[in-house]
Amino acid sequence: VWVADQGNHRVLRLSPEGKLLGKFGSHGSAPGQFGGAGKANSRFGGPHFLAFDRQGNIYTTEASGGRIQRLDRTGKPLAVWGDNSDGPGGFGGRSKEVRNPLLGPIAVWVDRLGRVWVGATNNRVQLFTPEGRFLLMAAGDGTGPGQFHLPHGMATDSKGNIYVADRNNIAIRKIDTSGIVSTFFGGSNFGFDGDGLPTAAGDLSI
Repeated sequence: VWVADQGNHRVLRLSPEGKLLGKFGSHGSAPGQFGGAGKANSRFGGPHFLAFDRQGNIYTTEASGGRIQRLDRTGKPLAVWGDNSDGPGGFGGRSKEVRNPLLGPIAVWVDRLGRVWVGATNNRVQLFTPEGRFLLMAAGDGTGPGQFHLPHGMATDSKGNIYVADRNNIAIRKIDTSGIVSTFFGGSNFGFDGDGLPTAAGDLSI
């Protein structure tokens, strides 16, 4: 079990029973460190999400620093890229359609071809090579069909389609193998049953 320990700027490796087996990372901006663009007590520096390739390497995101890192299982840096600039491959730039208070990459996923998908708070989902070369951007930002507003977690299916938890659009978006974005589920109403009130079958709280 691997854990992104955001507040302590490190990655933990645990046994299935919860025993600590290893850890790496500290606060800083050098490769292998996390969150150096922000204060040491801030959780916005990351690492945020983790993803793994078929070789067992780990990909991490750091929002405040606008950075993706690829590390081996011991924490040795293998590749580092990204910044919070605007434009293709950048993780910054304020959305023209919907505003978010923070900048930077959050979600990350490695597909079956070894390519790296990254969702950022600029409401973009972008695709990169394992070395960080920009390949494409899936759709744009906004609240309409096929658009993103704060994309978070990602997963894939056996056919290579990517599924994105589109937090503020209250939807699960699907990116097919040709890069077309559609709504897989949700996209209508926010529903939360923690208050004891009933929610409809199509409501989401993500």
